[in-house]
Amino acid sequence: MYVTAEAFFFHSNVFGYETNLTFNCAEITAIHKAKTALVFPNAIEIHIGDDSKYGFSSFISRDASYHVLFKVWQNVLLKNPLSAQDLLQYAKQTWRDDSREGEPVEKDASEFDIIEL
Repeated sequence: MYVTAEAFFFHSNVFGYETNLTFNCAEITAIHKAKTALVFPNAIEIHIGDDSKYGFSSFISRDASYHVLFKVWQNVLLKNPLSAQDLLQYAKQTWRDDSREGEPVEKDASEFDIIEL
């Protein structure tokens, strides 16, 4: 999953089956933490409208990823999108705070305005 200041993008290629999704934050109606197999708390659901729901799992840190997605979405709804630099700083701080070892985030995406989750 890739995150910008106003949209989320998903790309997957599993056994030749390719999936590309784009989520404009202004069209998202809800973002929830979810479970896979009703047991494992490692997923995030994104809702578009009343009947479209997309589930994503296998995040290294589901809670930190959720907080970044929610913050970006919230800021778009408030018509105050994060700048690329603010998004990067928030993502780094969120993952650092969520790290069990307290180690800094290894990826340095300071030259980009897309964050990879």
